[in-house]
Parts: sequence; structure tokens; C-alpha cells
Amino acid sequence: MKTKDIKVGERFRRKLGNIELLAQLIKEEGLLYPILVDKDGNLIDGQRRLVALKQLGIEETEVLIYEAA
Repeated sequence: MKTKDIKVGERFRRKLGNIELLAQLIKEEGLLYPILVDKDGNLIDGQRRLVALKQLGIEETEVLIYEAA
């Protein structure tokens, strides 16, 4: 999924912490756990990872799509 297409709504977390370190880890190790979105592309989990990917200039990423039962 294109990172620009992931919709980020209101979030509980206000401070994202050290995104530079996370971006460096993603650059070295790759994304260890995909971002979680719903079927409409709304972010459920992974805001820090998404910000780090965008900071690295990564335009596409693997996502997990959550489908409520």
C-alpha cells in the first residue's frame, strides 16, 4: 500500500518519541511488523512506523488489513 494513502485520524499518542532511531532501525533491519489498517486504509496501529517510513522516503509498504468479524 502507498504510505500516502494510509489515513491517519485522531490518535491517542501525542509524542512519537525518537523517530530518527526507529527510521535507522527500519533502514538497517527492514520493517519487522507491518502497519495495521482497516479495509478503507484507516490507520489502526503503526503511526510511529508510518512516520519513520515517510521520513525515509519509502512510498510503499506492506500492511495488514484488519477485518472485523
